[in-house]
Amino acid sequence: MRSNAVILIALTLLSGCAHYQVGSTGDPALNTIRIGRIHNATDEPRLNAWLRGEFAAGFMRDGSMNVVNDGTADCILNATITNYELHQIGQTETASNDRDQRLARTIIWAVDVRIEYTIERADGSAYIAATTASGRAEFSEIIDLDVVRKDGLRQAVYDAAGQVVANATAPW
Repeated sequence: MRSNAVILIALTLLSGCAHYQVGSTGDPALNTIRIGRIHNATDEPRLNAWLRGEFAAGFMRDGSMNVVNDGTADCILNATITNYELHQIGQTETASNDRDQRLARTIIWAVDVRIEYTIERADGSAYIAATTASGRAEFSEIIDLDVVRKDGLRQAVYDAAGQVVANATAPW
């Protein structure tokens, strides 16, 4: 009876760890990636530069693909930042000279960034067909909404780039 319990516990522990894999789960034939064209279709300058940098940093952190700038790569990533939206998500009531009038002031904002991207193999075949990733960041208006909005956009770009890297290194 005791040996059955030991076997049952051992099988339970082994089955709990059965889904883990050592190393990359992406395509083993893809070792290098080039970050190609990053188009910014929004009115916010520098988003494409931020996204390019976040892609490179994300692939370096992941370690399953090396980013190359020149020459041939096993695959190429192209992306378009299609839009971003700024949302009010938290308000507080402010004082008014008129007792019958209530004023609300936004104190928490959110920004959503949407990216469309493809990853093609060196032979031109699709590794990841046209796909969408989105990033989000929340922030408060401390002093200047424009300054914190840009920080929020950077955070949202970071979030979206992380999704793209995760999808590229483990697409199934």
